[in-house]
Amino acid sequence: MNFNISAVVDKWYFISLILVGAYLIENVILLRIITGSLIYICHSLLWFSIAAIMLWIMSRSLSTKWSLKKPFIVVTILISFLQIFLLVTSGVLTSFGKNPYVFTPNFLLTNLIYFVSTLFGAELSRACLIDRLKDKGDFTMLSLTSLILTLVLSPLTKISDLVLLSSTNFTEFLKTLCSDSLPLFAENLLASYLVGLQGPIPSIIYRGIVGAFYWLSPILPNPTWPVESLFGVLAPILGFLIIDTVTSQGKLPKGEISQKWLHLAIVLLI
Repeated sequence: MNFNISAVVDKWYFISLILVGAYLIENVILLRIITGSLIYICHSLLWFSIAAIMLWIMSRSLSTKWSLKKPFIVVTILISFLQIFLLVTSGVLTSFGKNPYVFTPNFLLTNLIYFVSTLFGAELSRACLIDRLKDKGDFTMLSLTSLILTLVLSPLTKISDLVLLSSTNFTEFLKTLCSDSLPLFAENLLASYLVGLQGPIPSIIYRGIVGAFYWLSPILPNPTWPVESLFGVLAPILGFLIIDTVTSQGKLPKGEISQKWLHLAIVLLI
């Protein structure tokens, strides 16, 4: 029996296995044997390696577009700052807290490398998943990609806490799910939609701007869980609506994804 490596590499589950493997290596092995700043270095090397693998996969047969069309980039930047504005608003309505990250030059550079490696590794992986799943239908393509990235970008301790709470304290389970996991899933859903429309560059810009706010702002919103859940989901919903509006008006080129799915996504998030 001949084993066709090329056929395996071109499958969506190959990309998923890479992500899950890297996730387990970091959370199950590395975090148990290393400490201190070395954790940040290993994480960055791991995610830069994933980015390099995804670039290699893209160079083979990726059909997803790499778009730099100015109108779409402008809309993406607008959505990013709208999400930051809503985050700040949630803090105004509740409270703010000090950013836990250290802002000395050395730590700032380390954190920036950590953030950039995760950003490019995740978004290039997202582009490969979207490309491999596009023949499965819009719903499967976007929802499965978003779910995989949500799981991979969530610390294992948070996932294990969710599983534990689901059987011991259902109220706390719902609070954690709504305040942490649901906003992250909504953000990933919007990022996946951007990739499906115009390739990975808009999603890198979107998640890069929003993520930079969390990493570089000295103070951060500290809302109660209902407010955090509401505003965390509201921002991506508004992003979907903005894209839908400007696309319908002909100000943006229409992508291959059906707008019927966009409307369904909005309803599901609400």
